[in-house]
Amino acid sequence: MQASGSQVRDIESMQVKTELRRETNWIGAFVIGLAGTILVTGVTGPVDAALGAMAVPVFFATAVMGVLLCFYLAEMAAMFPERTGGSPTYAYPAFLKWPRLAGHVNSFTSWAYWLGWAPVLSVNMLLVGIYIEALFKSTWNVDFSITTVQIPNVGLQTNLGAILIGALLSVVLYLVSLYGIRLSAAVGIVLAIASGLPLVILGFAPFIFSPHLVHFSNVLPFTVVGKSFWEAASISLVVQFFFLTTWNALAMEAAACYVGECSDPAKDAPKAIIGEAALGLVIYTMVPLAFLVVLGFKAIAIDPYAMFVTFAGKIFGGQHSAVGLAGQWIISLLLIAALMLSALNAIMGSARSVYQIAVDGDFPRFFTHLNRHGVPDVSMTINTVMNIGVMFFGGAATIYVFSNVGYLISFVPVLIAFWLLRRNEPNHARPYRVPNWLTPVAPVLAVIFFLIWIVGGPLYSFNQGTGVAYFIGWAVLLTYVPLYYYRKLVEDRRPAAAGIAGTTKGLAK
Repeated sequence: MQASGSQVRDIESMQVKTELRRETNWIGAFVIGLAGTILVTGVTGPVDAALGAMAVPVFFATAVMGVLLCFYLAEMAAMFPERTGGSPTYAYPAFLKWPRLAGHVNSFTSWAYWLGWAPVLSVNMLLVGIYIEALFKSTWNVDFSITTVQIPNVGLQTNLGAILIGALLSVVLYLVSLYGIRLSAAVGIVLAIASGLPLVILGFAPFIFSPHLVHFSNVLPFTVVGKSFWEAASISLVVQFFFLTTWNALAMEAAACYVGECSDPAKDAPKAIIGEAALGLVIYTMVPLAFLVVLGFKAIAIDPYAMFVTFAGKIFGGQHSAVGLAGQWIISLLLIAALMLSALNAIMGSARSVYQIAVDGDFPRFFTHLNRHGVPDVSMTINTVMNIGVMFFGGAATIYVFSNVGYLISFVPVLIAFWLLRRNEPNHARPYRVPNWLTPVAPVLAVIFFLIWIVGGPLYSFNQGTGVAYFIGWAVLLTYVPLYYYRKLVEDRRPAAAGIAGTTKGLAK
C-alpha cells in the first residue's frame, strides 16, 4: 500500500506497485476504454435537436479538446505506470511539493471523476430500454405502455420498465466484473467488435450507401436551429450544450483507467490512449454530422433518443422494406452491445478510481478491499447499487447533468498537473512525450473546462429543467469531505490510539 497524501514526499514513491493484477495489454485497455466513444449514442440526439447545424462544430471542438486531453494523459500514464483509477490519479504526483494540498487534490479529483463515470451504467441501461421499445414500435407497431412514475415535489419522472431491464443487466455486468480484468477484457472485446463497428459505419454510411439522402442544407450554414449564432440566445444555448458534450466526448480518455493492469504499462499507455483519441475524433465528428444531413434537426427533435432506429431504417433500404427492417434490428442490437460495453467500463473504471484514493490513504480503507480475482469488489458493489437508484432520475440528459458536476471539473487539476510536471520534473523518464509546443496549451484547456463547468452547468440545468439533478450532483460531490476526514481523523488514528492504550496497560502492571 502507498502512504497517505500527507506522508508521500517524493515523486519516485508513485512507482510503488498496487495489488491489481496485470492480465491485459494495450488492446484490452483500448477495447474496454471504447466505453467513452460509445457514449455518443446517448448525446447525439439531444444535442443535434437542440443546436441544429451548430451541433457539428460543437461536437468537433469538444472532440479536439478530448484528443488533447488524451495526449497529456498518455505522457503521464507512461510516467506513472503503477497508478490505476484513470486520469485523476496522475495529478497527485505533480502536487507532492505541497503534501497537504496533494492529498486533497488526489482525493477530491478522483471522487469527482468517480461521480463522472459511475452513472454511465444507469444512463446506458435506460437507453437500452428505449431502443428495445423503438424497435418493437417500428417493426410491429407495438407501443409499450410501461408505467411511468412522477416523483412528488421533484419534477422527475421515470420508466419502471427501463429500470427493471437496467437493474438486471447491471447485475449481469457486475458479476462479469467480479472475475477480474482478463474476463472483463474478453467480454469487452466481443462487445467492442459488435459495437465500435456500427458507430463507424453509421458515421459514413449515408455518404457511401445512400448519398441521395444526404442534404448538406441541413448543416450549412451553421446556425442554431435556424437562427444566427451571434444572437445572445444562440450563444447561451451553445455554452449550455458544451456542458453536455464535454460529459461525452472527453470520455475517450477511459483507457487510462486500465494502464496499471497492462503487462507493460509504459509502452501500452500511449498505444491505448492515443488510439482511443483517434477513434473518438472520427466518431464524435461523423456520427452527429451523419444524422443531421439525413434527418435534419426537426425530425431528430421528435424522438432524440430513438433516432438511431429511424436512421438505420432509412439508410438500409427504407424503414418498411425487409432490408430496412433487418438493418434496423442489426444496428439496434449492435448499439445495445455498445451500451453494455460502456456500462461494463463504468462499473470497473470508476471502482478503480475510488480504490486508488483509498490506497493513497485519503479515503476509508474498505474501498481497498480486493476479492480473490484481484478486483475492488466493494467499490463495484457500491457503484452498482447506487446506479439503480440514479435510474429514477428518468431521462439520460438529466443523468448527464448530475454526473458532469463531477466529471468535467476533475480534469482541471490533471491538466495543471501536466504543466507542473513538465516544469518541476523535466528529467523524469517519459516513455511517451507530448510535443513541447503543446505544453502551454494544457493550462489554457484547464481554464476552458473550468469556464464550461462553472457557467455552462448552471445555465443548462436551469434552462433545460434539470436543476434538481444538478444540486444532487453537488451534494454527492461534497460527500468527499466526510469521507476524507473519516479516514484521516478516525481510521488513521486507530493504530496510534491502540498503541497508547497498550503502553498505559503495561505501566499499570
